[in-house]
Amino acid sequence: MKNIVMFGLKYDENIGDPVIVDCMEYFSNKIVSNVSNKNIEIVSADMSGRTEFILTRSLTQKIIDKLLRVFIPNQKRKIEINNARKGALNAVLSNINNETLAIVFAGGGLIKYKQQLCHHYIDVITEYADKHNIPVMISGAGVEGYDELNRECQMLKRALRRSCVKVITTRDDLSLLTEFYCENTNIRTAQVADPACSINSIYPEFYKKKPSNYLNKNKMCIGIGVGRSNLFADYGINISEQQLLTFYKELVHELENKGYDWKIFTNGLNYDQRFAEKIVSYLGKSECDNVLIKKPSNIEELLEIINNFDATIVCRLHASIISYSYDIPTLGLVWNNKQKMFGESIGHPERFLDMKNLSAKTVVNIMENAITQGYNKADKEKYCDTTFELLKEFFVKHII
Repeated sequence: MKNIVMFGLKYDENIGDPVIVDCMEYFSNKIVSNVSNKNIEIVSADMSGRTEFILTRSLTQKIIDKLLRVFIPNQKRKIEINNARKGALNAVLSNINNETLAIVFAGGGLIKYKQQLCHHYIDVITEYADKHNIPVMISGAGVEGYDELNRECQMLKRALRRSCVKVITTRDDLSLLTEFYCENTNIRTAQVADPACSINSIYPEFYKKKPSNYLNKNKMCIGIGVGRSNLFADYGINISEQQLLTFYKELVHELENKGYDWKIFTNGLNYDQRFAEKIVSYLGKSECDNVLIKKPSNIEELLEIINNFDATIVCRLHASIISYSYDIPTLGLVWNNKQKMFGESIGHPERFLDMKNLSAKTVVNIMENAITQGYNKADKEKYCDTTFELLKEFFVKHII
């Protein structure tokens, strides 16, 4: 059967990425069923070659990783890159065949070279697509940085400029994409919504799901979504773990003084959950206090968690995006410009806050304004449709 292969981080521990893949698969099936008279299967796959969620590593692997990190860090990086490229090749050979009409990268933080290894996945997959004349679209990707002198950045640029790549859309930095990665090419570029903005269309049953185990019906409950302790520092923001612990303590006290209930949650990453546990301990709470929500292990669990809140104050972008999708007011604590650009895209840049000199009182005041204002639903619908329309354009022009 003819097929379109949808590559993303389908089995990533950070559940925001599987949400993106789900949305892109939903869009693709909708387009094919409405526009094409061909029998086309949408095949979604993890671009790293994973075939299931791997929630924990073996003790042996943890020991090896620690030894490599301490004694030969450069060797560890080489091993990671080699494994990434092998995984991507396995993803290609397992999912692409003579019946493949196109490849779509399903968005997320793909166009970057400093964190994660997505640029190696893109390089391997587009190289194969180029050799076999398979058209490629990269949809709703994050674009993070450019460096003319960085070898890995230039490898990514060459991968994006292969003749098989027909369309690249971004959820954030269109100017960086067009001026540095795609200049002097015929690649179609555009800014669109992150695919996950439409997750409520796939799982409407979670919409404003109340009451719940997490929500006191007599009060509003605020979700505090946290990331790992060194998340800000890793992106050049000089905030220590102790400063974060102090901030969260002040935030909780301010919420309680205003009469709000609160819960702490994560998007599923183990590092995030461990810091969440440390915050709870710092607050003088225990497991019996039921203020930390169990780490979600799949999309449905994360959607249920977020939909039990009246507002969210979060670090992870896709906690904000899922909140937005279900009309839940959200505030982002900014460690990456992608959060600011999302705030600008939805018309509420004031809800995405720099952590430098940020007070808990300011955060709660802005949260209360967001609860009062909500979102402009007409603007939201128009914004969310952009991802679908550009994907449809690619399908009609290059496949159907």
